[in-house]
Amino acid sequence: MIKTAFYARYSSSAQRAESIEGQRRICAQYAQQHDLSIVCEYTDEAMTGKNDKRPAFQRMIKDAERGRFDALVVYSVDRFARNLYDSAIYEHRLETAG
Repeated sequence: MIKTAFYARYSSSAQRAESIEGQRRICAQYAQQHDLSIVCEYTDEAMTGKNDKRPAFQRMIKDAERGRFDALVVYSVDRFARNLYDSAIYEHRLETAG
């Protein structure tokens, strides 16, 4: 099995924590269908995806660079980043980390 991380985020107090649970459930199903083992989870609640000032997101990037996991599962690309520049930079960092 491939060691996999899960990242979830919702952006405002108008959304609810159940949003994270829904993302987790769908990503867990995906992981199971693709023989991926989720070994760590990162969640940012009421945090915008328009910048990278998200504690769990930063921890996830550092853990990837330390080799804690080999793949990342997110519900949707916009949960990862809404800023195209940040998305490209961090996707590159993850690819470089392996």
